[in-house]
Amino acid sequence: MTTLLRLFTLLATALASAWGATAAHGEVLVVVSESGGAYDEAAEAFRAELQRLAPRQTVVVNPVGNLGSMAEYQLIVTLGSQAARSVAAMGQRPPTIHSLVPKATYDRMAGLKDGRDTAVLLDQPATRQIDLIRVALPGFGRIALLEGGESRELVGQLAEAARERKFAVQREVVMRDNDIFTALQRVLSDPAALIATPDTTVFNGYSIQNIMLTAYRQRSPVLGFSASYVRAGAVLGLYSTPAQIGRQTAELARAALGGQPLPPPQNPRYFEISTNPQVARSIGIFLEEPAQIRASIARLEGVAQ
Repeated sequence: MTTLLRLFTLLATALASAWGATAAHGEVLVVVSESGGAYDEAAEAFRAELQRLAPRQTVVVNPVGNLGSMAEYQLIVTLGSQAARSVAAMGQRPPTIHSLVPKATYDRMAGLKDGRDTAVLLDQPATRQIDLIRVALPGFGRIALLEGGESRELVGQLAEAARERKFAVQREVVMRDNDIFTALQRVLSDPAALIATPDTTVFNGYSIQNIMLTAYRQRSPVLGFSASYVRAGAVLGLYSTPAQIGRQTAELARAALGGQPLPPPQNPRYFEISTNPQVARSIGIFLEEPAQIRASIARLEGVAQ
């Protein structure tokens, strides 16, 4: 009887292991909003990292306009807002990770299923942005914030994080384009670090140059959310590259394929710092090298980069 029980146990273990191996290596579908640029960079980084973590894993990449049945896949990954919205709107589908999407887009998406969707967001954590100013601009004790129609929640988080770190916060609401200059004058009445947010009602192609020029005249550094902001005159830039987002998405996918439940949406784990030393010097600011600043932020967060 003992021998039969042992054989049964070994057989059950073998079958469970075989099922687990099959499940862990089912196909993953990556849906990209469009071909080229950031989407290809993120998709390639995702594929490379997932296959490093799970060499037998199969990854299929399709554009959003070429979707059929998703039932055959074990996991879906979307890259970009268009892909995320299209996939979320579909009926029956496997668990899904939406990546390269702003939090505002994810929060507005219809079709999300409890426990079956998560996201790797583009938005940098508010605490990281404030810590960057604290590390890179130790001479500034004031934070300037402009709140538009798309950024109320984020601006609130930034204000809270700033006050927790003993910054004075100057915050103004912008209702119309015509309000931007007046609001900017008020928040920069004394030099302050102005944080740009991905709110197109405030920071857009029409307003950004005037915002940069006004901040410069007020000897106030701007923290941007992309490398292009730094090229346009921001003293600091904080952002995650598509490859970094792809890498994090692969780590999340590997855990899901291994049987772990999908976690809540998460901010980027990996990030880059850019600086504009020329603009900084012209308003009397000395900056450390970006790598040094980045390392300091990573140490504060306890995150390996």
